[in-house]
Amino acid sequence: MGTRTTAGVGGAIHLMENDKNFNKFRKDASDAFRGGAPQYQDLVTFGGHRGSLIGLIVPMRSSVKTIKATVNELTWMVRNVTIVATPAGEGHMNIEFIDEYFDLVPGDRSDSYNVITTILGGIYHGAMGNSGPAVNVNWTTSLR
Repeated sequence: MGTRTTAGVGGAIHLMENDKNFNKFRKDASDAFRGGAPQYQDLVTFGGHRGSLIGLIVPMRSSVKTIKATVNELTWMVRNVTIVATPAGEGHMNIEFIDEYFDLVPGDRSDSYNVITTILGGIYHGAMGNSGPAVNVNWTTSLR
């Protein structure tokens, strides 16, 4: 978060297209389309994989992964979304997903996530009064 910006929607899409997990999705979708599939759908985790959140406090092997995912802007924009891809002409595909609720509310997750979201969710959803925002994304990209 912070004041660094991605220069709007185009910048956010650029970040998503350069995400390691999105590129795996793109390759898998491309393979599915070559096999004749009319669409490809999968869950994508943006912002990188993280280790234990305890690594933010106590140095551990997974601390670097955790810190990288925590400071990655995509972690805070869109984290886990189911993306639907459909072929869009030679060498291209349409991407579509909806992330309906930016959820920092503790719930059915790991204990470490719930500890963090109790603090962040209390500020974001409680003190700041936010209940969203929904993210609705649709763009065309290359298959690669």
